[in-house]
Amino acid sequence: MVSVVIYFNMWLENPNPYAISIISSSITVSYDNGVTLSLQPEYLPVELMPHSVNVTAYIGSISLAQAAQMGLSPPTSYVVTWQATIQTSLGTKTVTCTATTYIPTNQTTQTCIS
Repeated sequence: MVSVVIYFNMWLENPNPYAISIISSSITVSYDNGVTLSLQPEYLPVELMPHSVNVTAYIGSISLAQAAQMGLSPPTSYVVTWQATIQTSLGTKTVTCTATTYIPTNQTTQTCIS
């Protein structure tokens, strides 16, 4: 199977007064035309110092068939789901954030749960 590697940079912010370590994470991008991409962080753990921002690369791939589908049936919306297990001095928890974007207007709605 021939595929194209995708790099996606994600800005991660830690507004807390304590360090955070992301010990597992993934991103799924689901387009309304049926194409779904899965991305993994370039490295783990990702360390976020207190009151800091870190840019982390996520890597995945898209097959030529998926790329053709994007051209033949351009999507009008997509959903990005970011899931991570984070560890702090207060313990470990799982965080899931979902952002839905409507492409024609570039409008995005986002929710996070932990």
